[in-house]
Amino acid sequence: MIRATQPYLNFNGDAADAIELYTSALGAEVVSIMRWGDMPNADFPPEVAKRVMHVELKIGEGVVMASDVPPDQKVEVGSTTSVMLQFTEPGEIDGKFDALAKGGQVLMPVENTFWNARYGMLVDRFGIRWQFHCPLDG
Repeated sequence: MIRATQPYLNFNGDAADAIELYTSALGAEVVSIMRWGDMPNADFPPEVAKRVMHVELKIGEGVVMASDVPPDQKVEVGSTTSVMLQFTEPGEIDGKFDALAKGGQVLMPVENTFWNARYGMLVDRFGIRWQFHCPLDG
């Protein structure tokens, strides 16, 4: 039985910067983090050893996991992953949306929609797509 689904984000060496943005813009909490250098018998150069091997971030009631890919791999950033943020109060969306949009691209500004929700979509400065959603009638 599947208990939960969490989006997993991959980065090209800048996961730590993304974590900093998500904690400051969204109030994310780092639940656990391991770096490539924490691996037993690891022999990575210092710039690789400090990269994130795995992080679990709590955002609201959900969890997002992420990592920097190994240095011999590359991530094509942008269109294959998105994270839906479900809000309980429509007024919470705008400030968090604006904070996460800095340096990124707004795909749909936050607005009240025909499906009776406050909604917006953006790509952050790391190329991750985010959707912000809150029902307007509770």
